[in-house]
Amino acid sequence: MKSFWERPWLEWLIAAACAANAWPLVEAWGHSPRDRFGWAALALWLAPAARRLVRTGGRGWRPGLLGAALAAALAGRLADLHALAYAALACAVAAPMPWRARTLWWLLCAVSWMPGLGWRLPIANAGGVFAVRLALAAAGVAAVWPRAGDSEQEREREEKTQ
Repeated sequence: MKSFWERPWLEWLIAAACAANAWPLVEAWGHSPRDRFGWAALALWLAPAARRLVRTGGRGWRPGLLGAALAAALAGRLADLHALAYAALACAVAAPMPWRARTLWWLLCAVSWMPGLGWRLPIANAGGVFAVRLALAAAGVAAVWPRAGDSEQEREREEKTQ
């Protein structure tokens, strides 16, 4: 049985604080027709991180990304910029992922669930915005999700980096 200090409680606490700080996401999804289904893009985008946490037992968080998440959350709170709170949540969720170029692409695809995407797209209807959101989230997930062609050695190497 692991002791209290061997568990990643601080990492989970930082991630929970970032999630609480990003609460305006829920309000945006509830009130703006262009952002209404952003939650579906978030759910799709979260799948690789959830899979990673289940496979590793919650170990292997990247301290640099957790620090960036804390800094962005604090700056967003002080400046009252929701976009920084959303970026903090994305960094906190990405912290347990292995750091590669394709992980960076997945992290950048976090914009798929952020309200700013709906405001910037020149698409007039909410259905078109939803389709773009899902396509962008799926592109990020496809980049980091293990493929059938991935070698066993690469998977072992990935697990050893934890």
